[in-house]
Amino acid sequence: MSDDIQVPDSMKDDRGSSLDEEAKATEHFVDDLAEAMGRIESGDVSKTIAFRDERTAALFQALKQNPERLQSTVETLRSELGSDKDSKGDRSELLRLLVRYSIQDVTPELAEAEKRARVQRVENDY
Repeated sequence: MSDDIQVPDSMKDDRGSSLDEEAKATEHFVDDLAEAMGRIESGDVSKTIAFRDERTAALFQALKQNPERLQSTVETLRSELGSDKDSKGDRSELLRLLVRYSIQDVTPELAEAEKRARVQRVENDY
């Protein structure tokens, strides 16, 4: 009698099948994201997003009154993300960096999908 655990073939197929489905779903999402990037680049879809939140609005109002705090926060986020300076360090850049940082920190698979979609866009352009 062997000490090895034998996994039934049907269980092996199920796991492989679910992994295949996850990979297909991820690829579909990357394709959708690359397509959305193209529509935004061509001007078919707005590149502006908006949301309402009293606490965030208050924070940004206070940052407007304290530009040195705004600048230091932007610099910290740029450093954390390895991001180049792409604007003057305004509230819009801070919000972009905060969202990107949060996505990278909380859902790294979405950050990876976004990178893959950008690569796909570049490859499709050539």
